[in-house]
Amino acid sequence: MNKIKIVHFVNGMNNGGVEAVILNYFSNIDRSNYDLHIVTQGDNDDKCVRKFKNLGFKVHVVTRKKESLIKNLREIYKILKEEKFDILHTHMTVTNVFPLMLGWLAGVKVRINHSHLAIKDMGIMDKIYCKLSLLFTTHKFACGREAAKTLFKNMEDVIILKNAIDLEKFQYNDEIRKEMRRELNINNELVLCNIGRLTAQKNQMFLIEIMNQLVKHDQNVKLLIIGFGELEQQLKQKVAEYNLADKISFLGTRDDIEKIYQCSDIFVLPSLKEGLPLVCIESQTSGLKTIVSDNVTDEVEITPIIKYLPITDTEIWVKEILDLKEDYERKDYKEEIRKNGYDIKLEAKRLDDLYRKMLEEKK
Repeated sequence: MNKIKIVHFVNGMNNGGVEAVILNYFSNIDRSNYDLHIVTQGDNDDKCVRKFKNLGFKVHVVTRKKESLIKNLREIYKILKEEKFDILHTHMTVTNVFPLMLGWLAGVKVRINHSHLAIKDMGIMDKIYCKLSLLFTTHKFACGREAAKTLFKNMEDVIILKNAIDLEKFQYNDEIRKEMRRELNINNELVLCNIGRLTAQKNQMFLIEIMNQLVKHDQNVKLLIIGFGELEQQLKQKVAEYNLADKISFLGTRDDIEKIYQCSDIFVLPSLKEGLPLVCIESQTSGLKTIVSDNVTDEVEITPIIKYLPITDTEIWVKEILDLKEDYERKDYKEEIRKNGYDIKLEAKRLDDLYRKMLEEKK
């Protein structure tokens, strides 16, 4: 049997949610049946690139659109014409239109338009890009209901591919918690954690403001920020201004984030916009109390340990964090997560079947 030749398109490779979703799925698919490629056109973290290469992906780096749109399109088209892919799978939401159009021109039979982001107030150009992308789409994917509405306006013919995870890997383990807290020199502090790209969208600056208020009520707190991005230096500068260097740790990108959840007490995600954040599935699987902005879709409210708050006032978050500290019990919610369709072992088989069905339909 011939291998299925597939190319994925991402904005960048920096351990973000989209990259994690692709890695999760292809870690659990029989890769001997696939010839795997990925095209990246943004910031690329070496650790993340290595993860993809270790799974057998050939990584293509092209010029960023903001540097030269013409070069970007020319380089992508060249790759598509030379490689002759069976499936093109785009993961950039609004800008999926560009590789989809080039894939159509290059004769790629299956062209998947995948939405990973829920955007409440899109600009005119973004709306135009979304509409145009449908002209070159053969199949529509979304991580959830709100992300589907962003790109496709409705749920018609949309396949929901959930941001599934390895449930056993993220299940709470008290021994790992103790070991990780020793490694990070954490004693009896209340530990908050945030995992995501260091960008305006993820709103980590808001967390620093929260910590600045929180330490006035309780000095025995710590914030772990895990991620990589263009705002890293600005965030560190703000931490220095508030004299919070001993309270806030930047841990960069890591290969053991499941252990970060174990050693933490509260997961915080004050994002300005999201699709269906994988980190919220991971945190709840770990039994970790989770506080997210009300910009996050209610589709991730799988367990009673998640709470939605507005990002208009830091004091609301400070009060919630202090209240949670007084009433904390770690429970196992793995079965609830599985029942809601987030078991990667089941969902990866489903994606494998979907790819094959799509190709059969296009023969």
